Amino acid sequence: VGLFVNRFGRRNSMLFVNILAFIASALMGLSKIANSFEMLIIGRFVIGLYSGLSTGFVPMYVGEVSPTALRGALGTLHQLGVVIGILIAQIFGIDSLMGTPDLWPVLLGFPFIPAIIQCVALKFCPESPRFLLINRNEENKAKSVLKKLRGTTDVTSDLQEMKEESRQMMR
Repeated sequence: VGLFVNRFGRRNSMLFVNILAFIASALMGLSKIANSFEMLIIGRFVIGLYSGLSTGFVPMYVGEVSPTALRGALGTLHQLGVVIGILIAQIFGIDSLMGTPDLWPVLLGFPFIPAIIQCVALKFCPESPRFLLINRNEENKAKSVLKKLRGTTDVTSDLQEMKEESRQMMR
């Protein structure tokens, strides 16, 4: 996770990793048509990589763009989303819905839907100010993003907090 987020940024890493969701969805969704259990196994592996990376990227991004007072509460929303997603998948997997011999490939192809939603939504989200300040040393951009996120012009305390955290990490 660290390799991606420190090189490409938090937002861009989340965008790039969606490629894995698209690949996995195609492999799993088309495995029955291709009569290939290998596609299903590889698709499951790829979606596992996607899930693991996303589980690292998303909470990191949310924590870095959130105000300090809300950081913990907003950080738990990712896990809540994962659990709700599992619940929805289990419900759709019921025999009377999509758990049939004909529809299971469609169900396994569904991960592309949240990936598309995330790709569209991230186009409107800024890069993490912490990444801009600490990794890219772009204080003006970080300040500009913080002003937009916080809705205030005075973000010096946020910048100081990030700089202090960076100094302590270097020790």
